[in-house]
Amino acid sequence: MTAPRHPGDKPPTNAAAKGVALIAVAVVVGAIFLGLGFSSDDGLFAGAASESTTTTTSAAKPDGDNGTDTDVQDQESTEPGDETGEPGDDTGTVARPNNEIHYVVLNGSGAGGRAGRVSSQLSALGFVPSDPTNVPGGQIDDSHIYYEEGWKLEAQAIAKALGVEDELLSPLPAPFNFEMGDAHIMVVLGKDGVIKA
Repeated sequence: MTAPRHPGDKPPTNAAAKGVALIAVAVVVGAIFLGLGFSSDDGLFAGAASESTTTTTSAAKPDGDNGTDTDVQDQESTEPGDETGEPGDDTGTVARPNNEIHYVVLNGSGAGGRAGRVSSQLSALGFVPSDPTNVPGGQIDDSHIYYEEGWKLEAQAIAKALGVEDELLSPLPAPFNFEMGDAHIMVVLGKDGVIKA
C-alpha cells in the first residue's frame, strides 16, 4: 500500500538518473567527434597541406645562463620585399622571442611519455609550454607542426629546435576541432618517429 499523498507533495522524480544519462551521452558524443577529428581520413587535419617554405627563418639560441632565449639572429629573406616584416609577421625575417612562443605537444606515436619529453626539451630552450597530452582518438602515422596564422616563423624556430625539417610545418586546418588554449603552435608526434625527444 502506498503512503497517502498530501497536498503540496511532489511526485518522485529521477532527476539524478536523467542527469547522469545526459552526461554519459555528452561524453560519448564528444569522444566520437574527437576521434573523427584526429582520423587520418578526414576531420581535425582535413585539408591540411604542407606548404613549401621559401623564407629563411631567424634562429633563436638559448641564453647559456638561464636557458631562456633573449637574442634572435636576423637573416636576410629569400623573397623580395620581406625585409620590412614585423616580429610575428609570416612575411618578415624576425620571429618572436622564445619566451613569447606558446606551444602544445600531442602524442600520437603510441610510445608513452614522448609528449612530455619533447615538451620539456622545448621548455628548456625558453619556449612556453601548455600541458602535453595524447592525440584524441589514438595514434597517427605522420608527425606535424601546425601553426596559427601569423606564427609561421615561430613554428620554424620550434622545428629547428627539434632538429626537423620545415616540411613538417602546416597552417592549422579549418575547421579545427582541438582547443589550443594559449598555444599558437601544435607539435603532433606520429608513429614515424621523426620528432625525437
